[in-house]
Amino acid sequence: MMQALLRDPLLHFLLAGAAVFGAWYALNPADASSDPHIIRVNRAALLQFVQFRTRSFDSQAAARRLDLASDEAFAELVREYAREEALYRAAQEMGLDADDYVMRQRSVQKVEYLAEGVTVDIAPPERMTLQAYLSAHAERYRQPETITFTHVFFSTRARSPDEARQLATAALRTLNAEAVPFAQATRFGERFAYQVNYVERMRDDIAGHFGTAMADALFALTPDASTWQGPFGSPHGSHLVLVTQRTSARDPALSEIEDRVRVDWLAEQARRRKEAFIERLLDGYTIDVDPALREAAP
Repeated sequence: MMQALLRDPLLHFLLAGAAVFGAWYALNPADASSDPHIIRVNRAALLQFVQFRTRSFDSQAAARRLDLASDEAFAELVREYAREEALYRAAQEMGLDADDYVMRQRSVQKVEYLAEGVTVDIAPPERMTLQAYLSAHAERYRQPETITFTHVFFSTRARSPDEARQLATAALRTLNAEAVPFAQATRFGERFAYQVNYVERMRDDIAGHFGTAMADALFALTPDASTWQGPFGSPHGSHLVLVTQRTSARDPALSEIEDRVRVDWLAEQARRRKEAFIERLLDGYTIDVDPALREAAP
């Protein structure tokens, strides 16, 4: 019986199969990464993790950060990586990544971060480049007109607008007769909800406190540090003003705002490079729009 069994072709097939399987297993040991319960943490994975966490896709900087980390910081980095990987695998097992717009957006953001990485080697601009950029975007840097004044206020909370105006008119004669200076305005009138003195303030600031009509009236005045003017009406009451300075809107020279222009120019170049990178990605695709797409719209 033993001899017959040894001659059985089925046994030969099973033995050959076992030998082949054994040889394959010996040459290809089980990869720990295939086990869903094992999280492999290697240098490449940590470097990528650090770059995404810092949003800086400089591999050399990431490597330095990893190598210089203290034992405690390194252990914490490994723990954070393992935590993220465990959550990601759990999401995949539960199918949370399927048709999930948030997951889709996060994937898109990762590629956008990579696109931002192509902008790190932008050469510093020459001064003539900054001047040209300033000239092309002059409106962005134009300094608005400002005004400096103090005021004496009479409220309409407990009286009519006519009564407040009459009090202001009487006070105007006193202010000019006594030549009351800027610093002594607080001796007269009533408490205002905002400020008494306004120094180099823009039109929008004044309009926010006194209303548009009074702001326009103040900016139309000729500054005179010795003459009180008014009364002017606001939603709060009547005001007497001493305007000491008004500056017209102007375009600053590059030397005044060079640092700001440089930052804006670099940001613009980075944005352009990022958009160019994304456009190159789009060039690799054919966009096929369903003809019935708009027909289905209500």
